[in-house]
Amino acid sequence: MGKRSTQNTKSGRAMNPADQARKEARRRELKKNKKQRLVVREAVIKAKDPKKVIEELERLDQMEYNINEAPPLPDHVLLERRRRLLGNFNRCLSLYEKDDKTTYNDLKKMLAQYHRKHDDLRKYYDSVKRAQSVTVDDIPLPIAMPDDDAPMEEEHSLQPVRHISQGPAVLAAPRMLSWE
Repeated sequence: MGKRSTQNTKSGRAMNPADQARKEARRRELKKNKKQRLVVREAVIKAKDPKKVIEELERLDQMEYNINEAPPLPDHVLLERRRRLLGNFNRCLSLYEKDDKTTYNDLKKMLAQYHRKHDDLRKYYDSVKRAQSVTVDDIPLPIAMPDDDAPMEEEHSLQPVRHISQGPAVLAAPRMLSWE
């Protein structure tokens, strides 16, 4: 949005001096209000406790990834709340980045720890849901192999093999059958 001249109207005609004064006063008022809004936003961010924001995020995760019961809220509502809470936390993080580096580093560690817990919980939830959808008949079972102590069957025993160019017979294992 560009800054418009206070001398002319939209159509380019000269503006009434009283209207010019009102327009300038309105511009100054908006500038002052903008600074006040920024101060208020910063005060609200400082008032928020980042640890409570993380706790709220963990509560949302427990709600969403509960194996025993369906989430009480629709998925899009949970995603919107998580996005809003992460936005609040990131604003707190940027505020502490300017003011207090040690708190900033602690909060970054908290956020990384939350993300690890969230990913682990999501993976566990997905694996349980996948396991619930599988039937027992779909699981392939291993083929039984003969025991070492049991006597070998005829087809697995060593058989004498003699090549014409060789003299006496040589013991060799039989050829393996394909599993096709």
